[in-house]
Amino acid sequence: MGETNNHHDIDIILRKTAIVDFAIGFILLIIHGPAADQGFPAIGLISLAGSALLSYLLLCKDKHVGHIIQINIEGSLKSRYITITDAVTAFTLLLVLICSWAALGRRWQDSGLIILGTYGTVPIMISCGIHFYFFLSPIIETYQKGLRYCQHCRGTLNADISASCGSKGKYAAVPDDEEAGGSEASLQLIATPDAGADCKCG
Repeated sequence: MGETNNHHDIDIILRKTAIVDFAIGFILLIIHGPAADQGFPAIGLISLAGSALLSYLLLCKDKHVGHIIQINIEGSLKSRYITITDAVTAFTLLLVLICSWAALGRRWQDSGLIILGTYGTVPIMISCGIHFYFFLSPIIETYQKGLRYCQHCRGTLNADISASCGSKGKYAAVPDDEEAGGSEASLQLIATPDAGADCKCG
């Protein structure tokens, strides 16, 4: 329960950071764009605005603005849409970053504008990292849950696996490919018939 609350706190902080990030980026990029007379990195304001809008809507989803939606790739269809939106925003910001760095590199003679434009890309980088976090974290969590899943009792493995699930069966070497001669072997849990009822690894 505490771990879930920590995740919620981190989500809230990151979403609020994305909103503040837009405000900082707006000041820097709105100055750099007309002065440099070029589109990048000022075009990044569009993506930053989308990032801030998404974060604001998610924060306002709850009446108290203190409990953010838990983004989970195994969750509801609405959560999947949010994850996809985070992914699209992250890759869009990454594309803007690449184009911005390329554009700034062509203006190497204007050192002042390069410095201002480089500072302007910092909020884009921060928002890009935030949305990649929201996009990748549920995928990583789902993968880790799969590694901790016990095929024996259909539960989640814990630190006492050796004293619970492991004690109800034994591991035996089973060939990976019996038709090919089975030169390599893998470990497979061979459980007793009543092991599933007594397994405490969940």
